[in-house]
Amino acid sequence: MEASQHEIIKELRKKIYTIISMCDRLRAEKEQWLHEKKELIEKLKIKDKEYIEIEHKFDQLKVAKLLLSNSGDAQEARQKVNRLVREIDKCIALLNR
Repeated sequence: MEASQHEIIKELRKKIYTIISMCDRLRAEKEQWLHEKKELIEKLKIKDKEYIEIEHKFDQLKVAKLLLSNSGDAQEARQKVNRLVREIDKCIALLNR
């Protein structure tokens, strides 16, 4: 009977060591995934900023194209932009009152 108890204890120790090594491996894997997640979040933030910048540039190009397509003359386009800026300034002044 004592021999079988030793075998049971030996088998339990073996399983415990296996479980401990699995836990260690899973902890390391978890840390790796968390690190990768953090890197991906940072990359996503950078891409979001790039997207916003590109979108802003695209909007500017659309406005420029609209102004230039209405008249081929760059001077007239500048005058339109200046009129728009003056109108915006008037609106801001009215809002500040």
